[in-house]
Amino acid sequence: MLDPQSLSQLRQLKQQLNDAIERAEGTVVAAQAQGRFGFVKLDDGRETFLPPEEMQRVFPGDRVQVRVLPAAEADRPRGGKGRRRERPRAELEKLLDSPLEHFTGHYVTRGNAHFVVPDLPQLERWLFLPSQARGAARPGDLVRARILRHPFRSGRPQAEVIDRLGSPEEPFIEARYAAARWQLPAGAPEAPPLIQPALDERLDLTGLPLVTIDDPETMDLDDALHAVAHAEGWTLWVAIADPLPWLAAEPGLQKLAADRLGSIYLPGVEYPMLPTSLAHGEAALQADRPRPALVCEIDLAPDGDIRRHQWHRALVRPRARHSYEELADELTRADSSSPLATLAAAAAALRSHRLEHSASMAERPDYHLQLNEAGRLQDIQRRYKTEAHQLVEEFMLAANRCAAAHLAADRGLFVTHGGFRPERLGDVRNLTGEYLPELAGADPQSLEGYQAIMRAAATAEAPRPLRAIFSRWLQRSRLSPRPAPHFGLGLERYTTVTAPLRRYNDLLVQQLLSEPGGSAPDQAVLERIHTHWERSRRARALAEQWLKIDWLANRHRAEPELELEAEVVRIHHRGASVQLLDSGIEGALELGRSKPAFRFDARVLELSNGSRTLQLEQRLRVRIHRIDPRQHSVQLAPVDDGGP
Repeated sequence: MLDPQSLSQLRQLKQQLNDAIERAEGTVVAAQAQGRFGFVKLDDGRETFLPPEEMQRVFPGDRVQVRVLPAAEADRPRGGKGRRRERPRAELEKLLDSPLEHFTGHYVTRGNAHFVVPDLPQLERWLFLPSQARGAARPGDLVRARILRHPFRSGRPQAEVIDRLGSPEEPFIEARYAAARWQLPAGAPEAPPLIQPALDERLDLTGLPLVTIDDPETMDLDDALHAVAHAEGWTLWVAIADPLPWLAAEPGLQKLAADRLGSIYLPGVEYPMLPTSLAHGEAALQADRPRPALVCEIDLAPDGDIRRHQWHRALVRPRARHSYEELADELTRADSSSPLATLAAAAAALRSHRLEHSASMAERPDYHLQLNEAGRLQDIQRRYKTEAHQLVEEFMLAANRCAAAHLAADRGLFVTHGGFRPERLGDVRNLTGEYLPELAGADPQSLEGYQAIMRAAATAEAPRPLRAIFSRWLQRSRLSPRPAPHFGLGLERYTTVTAPLRRYNDLLVQQLLSEPGGSAPDQAVLERIHTHWERSRRARALAEQWLKIDWLANRHRAEPELELEAEVVRIHHRGASVQLLDSGIEGALELGRSKPAFRFDARVLELSNGSRTLQLEQRLRVRIHRIDPRQHSVQLAPVDDGGP
């Protein structure tokens, strides 16, 4: 046995060795190879290898403390061309935080064991469901679940079902699942009985023959229009539904809107921001019903320039309701002096002025999904904007511009768009110099330079689709408490106020216009709205793609050799995506069998293999190569026309 002095020396030596080992903190990242091994991206930017036995103890996204060890030969993943890359090895020491808590997935069984398969792109492992944690769910169901036991100690995670969403065959399951997947508030909000507010001290505009224009199924009617022609141009009236009196009478409604942040529209399903008794009833601008409204009165010049505007807290009484289709049809027969023709003439002037002085946007078709009573997709219709759609769009843009002009610079809420992404400015300058030499000196970071480049790109006779390329390099719009340009619209300042029954940011702008002296929302509120926008976008994309892929699979079974026309819409280092023109369905283009292999040119967003080049907006014929109903995806193969 060692004497006490030797034991002390041994302990000191161990401590010295332990102290000599580097420790660091980082985030777990799964490898693409089904998550069997992974990496820890350290906070200093380095990447450390996490072997399979360690990866089983954590989830992707976990924050961990690790011991950083030298790479062992067996732990070094292969790099390009067979060489091994030297990567230090991570040994887990402490779990700092695990953001994975709630998730959606598929309830499955294997033998007598029950599991939930998470719907998470990096987590490809089944999580055990104990018998007492299955709730009312049954194998095959789609569920919402939570982590019951983290695998850090034992490597054996457990989950618990907290909500049965339904079986994949149930009506409208796509919408319910998509809302749960992206953690959006589902269902109609509960509301206390509405208190009839006082509507005194409002300008009486019930004599204006306002009309609403929307889809036939729309219930939250939040704008109504009227125009009067005269020798100096037009006077426009844009009435916007005003729910503020009810929110002031019942503060719980204000909190409800702040919690839900906006109405969510998924195929066949609406999850409203405000109670339907208010948004579809008392506050909606229904025909022949007196309603409170925030009204923008606009003095429009003959050339479409907005000379002056004024906002009124008013009482209105719309006269009629039109659908887009009805209005488009009526405009073909309307007398030039009729109220509808006057609206159309004013909208045409607004549009002409905007296209000349602001920005033009590429016209893309919409794809309307027709669902039956069981929530199944029956047909997809491709639709382009009619004159009626353009009419409403121009009036809304005009009212929103007036709202932005009216807001105080230090007490506002603006929608901004910064133009090109900063990391792409060099590419923009290079392509502009090469294909638009007359604009080689234009500053793409200025509003004027951006507009000039995008206008020229739209009409340039170049061997590459410049506008499509530039459009892929744009930033997303953002909310800001301070005015800043909206490059996409070509405006010095912009906001939105015309949909307060269904968009929380519009409701906030309406409050700022109606209540002088009010304070603008802080940055935390704006970030919550941005998150809601992104989650709503992703939920809608998921639900629509799910329905579309099931519909396409049925079509493929009926016509296995079906050929379809497609357009290239995305090109990246992993390949290309195309959109089927008749249905709007997007899928990956199967190029894996092409010889030689395609190479990606990031400078011009092209794929080329020497004999064939793929560009954005290129048209080609495709066949269905493979459909994955679980992932709601389709691979499309180019028809053999001498190409790949």
